[in-house]
Amino acid sequence: MTEAAVAGAKRLAGGFEHSIVLPEDGTALFLGNAQGQAPPGGVQGDIAQVAASTGLYGPYSLLSDATAKRLVCLGDNGFGKAPPQGVDEDFDDISAGGNHSGGVTKDGRLVLFGWDERGQVTM
Repeated sequence: MTEAAVAGAKRLAGGFEHSIVLPEDGTALFLGNAQGQAPPGGVQGDIAQVAASTGLYGPYSLLSDATAKRLVCLGDNGFGKAPPQGVDEDFDDISAGGNHSGGVTKDGRLVLFGWDERGQVTM
């Protein structure tokens, strides 16, 4: 077991080859990096939610910026699961799957994107 001290850590997301720590100051700190899903300098902003993929098919990270009301996507975008331009929505909760991801907006809508071969993002 390894311990890492991050003052005021309030959220953690564990992915494939990386982890995201969300301290109280709203920045996102990253541990590990394989394919651009975890920038060494972190991400500044008012980050409220974090999610990290655990799949083997291209690691990626999702960060919900509460001030900008958008989803920041980092890393592999195979199958459209993490659009590099982000997603302009105000998310209350987010989730990163193997090849699809999405979230629930503050107004209760479900937004899904990515691979849909088996109906993962079709409602």
